Amino acid sequence: MNQFEAKPELAKKLMPFAYIISSVIILVIIVLGTIQVPTERDFSMLPVFHSTMNAMTFFLLLLALYFIKQKRIIAHRNVIFCAMFTSLLFLVSYIIYHVTTPAVKFCGEGIIRPFYFALLISHIILAG
Repeated sequence: MNQFEAKPELAKKLMPFAYIISSVIILVIIVLGTIQVPTERDFSMLPVFHSTMNAMTFFLLLLALYFIKQKRIIAHRNVIFCAMFTSLLFLVSYIIYHVTTPAVKFCGEGIIRPFYFALLISHIILAG
């Protein structure tokens, strides 16, 4: 067996670990949401950084998909590692932002309110 061949049995064995790690990260974020760390630094620019990291991750994943369809395994693997790195940067900055910045309540009224909360709830569910 070549080192680049698909290994579905390995993927099946690793899946529980992926679920455990994802669950732990979600729990940590929930717990950290109750903590406020006072700081003199202004982290209000981080949401723009979050959007940038998420967009970069999206395009890296598209590129990884292209490479795997072209059977360029090493390029695929390298791009996946880059996508994981941008996701990690997002996660760290997300946590920093939420433990240092007070929560902002949505004050919209009227027809936009249910759309906002539908988007927010789907975002939270899909992030898990």
